[in-house]
Amino acid sequence: MKYDKVLFVFAVLALAGSVYFYQQTKTAADAAQAQTQKVLKSAPGGEAWEFKKVPEIKLETKQWPVAQPQSEDKMWLFQLFTPPKIWVDADGKFVVQPPNSQKTIEQGFGFKFGEVRNDPYPVKYRGYFIGPDDAIMVQLYDEANNFSMIGKLNEQIMVRQPKTGKLMKSGITVKNFEKSTARNKENIIETTVKVLLRDDNLGKDILIYNDKPTFIEDSKALVLVSDKSSVGGNWEVKAVGDTRKTEDAVYTVKELDFENGFAVVEKVSAKGDLPVEKMKIGRDGNKLQK
Repeated sequence: MKYDKVLFVFAVLALAGSVYFYQQTKTAADAAQAQTQKVLKSAPGGEAWEFKKVPEIKLETKQWPVAQPQSEDKMWLFQLFTPPKIWVDADGKFVVQPPNSQKTIEQGFGFKFGEVRNDPYPVKYRGYFIGPDDAIMVQLYDEANNFSMIGKLNEQIMVRQPKTGKLMKSGITVKNFEKSTARNKENIIETTVKVLLRDDNLGKDILIYNDKPTFIEDSKALVLVSDKSSVGGNWEVKAVGDTRKTEDAVYTVKELDFENGFAVVEKVSAKGDLPVEKMKIGRDGNKLQK
């Protein structure tokens, strides 16, 4: 009971303090508001505002003086806001005349690199069987003309025309047939077949295999794409010395590299009014040669 009375006394004192604090705060707020209203209702003091007239600004156009060349040949020109463009020529000298851009070179020469094409020989080996007279009959397929062929050794293969059905000479003769077996690195027995063909259409003998495509050196070409309508379409370059004549110039292949994909081509003007140009045309673009 004694502790309850002590707590009750503290509670009464705390309540009395709160009421006192509230009264003091409210009195101060009322006084501040009254002072603010008094200031707002009083007349402003200080110097009166007057309108000041600003004189009209007249704008005049001024001509910027043209920069004068700083060299006797009038090529070196320095301007205030535009610095000169300076290049280094082939001799290591500073020049202000811009060299021909790569785009101008490519478009002006007439050709640019297209691709290195090496189409495989179209006649493929498909199999063999033994004929009634114990002769080896080789089965072939011509992917270019889309038909099958069966050839007997040393006899030209006859094929039927797709439209008329009449027999015609294919120009293909099986000259030799070899079959061998051997173990590879994985100790698996593999069969290799080699067939020697005489192709009268190409005028040469072709050796084909059962396990890989056949490429003919003469069929390899570096395709140069025309960048001007006057050169007459793309150009398939196959050997050094190949030429292409147009209404504007004569192009001659001076160097040819299939592996690295480029050709050096010489351009001679048809009218003889322009200097001879020699261009290296390759995968990395056109580069003018000396």
